[in-house]
Amino acid sequence: MKWLGYRQLAGKSIKRPGDIAARMKEPRVVELADSIRHLGEEPIHAPTVDEAGALIAGRDRMAALLNLKAKRIWVRVAGGLTEQERLDLEVDENLRRRVENRDELIARKVQRLVTAALTQGEGGRNVRLGRQAATAAARKKVAAQLDTTTEAVRAAEKRARQESAREERRPSAATPIAEADDGAEDVGAPVPAPVEALPSSPPVRAWGVVPIGHVEALELQEVQDRCDQIDKLLRQAQAIATGCRIASPVAQAAMARAKAAAHAAAAEVRACRPDVECPFCKRVPCRLAACGACGGTGYLTEQQIFGVDDRMLIGGDGAVVPDGRGGMVPASGALAIGAPPRTGLGGRELPKFAKPAAKKLRIEDPDGNALEPVEDTNGVPW
Repeated sequence: MKWLGYRQLAGKSIKRPGDIAARMKEPRVVELADSIRHLGEEPIHAPTVDEAGALIAGRDRMAALLNLKAKRIWVRVAGGLTEQERLDLEVDENLRRRVENRDELIARKVQRLVTAALTQGEGGRNVRLGRQAATAAARKKVAAQLDTTTEAVRAAEKRARQESAREERRPSAATPIAEADDGAEDVGAPVPAPVEALPSSPPVRAWGVVPIGHVEALELQEVQDRCDQIDKLLRQAQAIATGCRIASPVAQAAMARAKAAAHAAAAEVRACRPDVECPFCKRVPCRLAACGACGGTGYLTEQQIFGVDDRMLIGGDGAVVPDGRGGMVPASGALAIGAPPRTGLGGRELPKFAKPAAKKLRIEDPDGNALEPVEDTNGVPW
């Protein structure tokens, strides 16, 4: 690849992808167009095209310029591109600017660096790395380029995998066509709706004490998907607040508060996502309702179980639950024990008090003899 400098091309001569017309109506593009108008009718970074004038990177900027009715557009020209270089350039150009698929771009960049390290060696030194070391080095490099942490890069990769899995689970848009058997009377019978595929394994980290049914697994997937979608929108809101270029104190203070509010809301949403079965109650019925860790839901996030006693993170036959006195009991035995003992501060069992006996009214004569109620012949008291 070779950079050929900047050129000013007629807007109509630039070969644009088919989504530009729809992109022009996006709120972020309308906001970008307004910013370009105030900053001198040109974006800070010019869109990138190849020698044939085909747009490679900068779709939002191109759509914003078209919104401004720009006749001639400054572009940066890249020549001699291979297909891989074209893809790499698109990822690198958009990684800092695009919001809707930022996680996917980060994951692709990490994977590209890992592949290069496994095949060419790190930094061109012909030193081959193992996959784990190559992945760690790639994440560190991407984090440095984006001015973030390796944990943030790892989280972006996880979200990208989750989004890819959701796309695979979504039913196809094609509608099945029913074929009538020869001689069938009800040819126009309605086609039943496609049944959502059952997950092959629970979508959460489970301990194998109380089975997760198919219906509950589908519900967990739905909750996870919606939490992820809300989190994605809130991260977009943070990016919008960060991208405000108005330098006045009022605007900066307002955007700082808006970003902080969106950040706090996103953290609350992530704390609602069911990632793992509660290690404290293991969803054992007699302990679930009174569990203070999960609040009776049976599920927590991965962050919420950080620092939990390692004994409680064992599944299967070795799974245990707290006994309320500072010790552990087998979770399988807790299924038949019943409700856990009532405990107070320090895990001490609270004393049990017997119910007082019911009181009876005794009627006596002047000599102290008990008087029995007089009954009629049918046994009914007078």
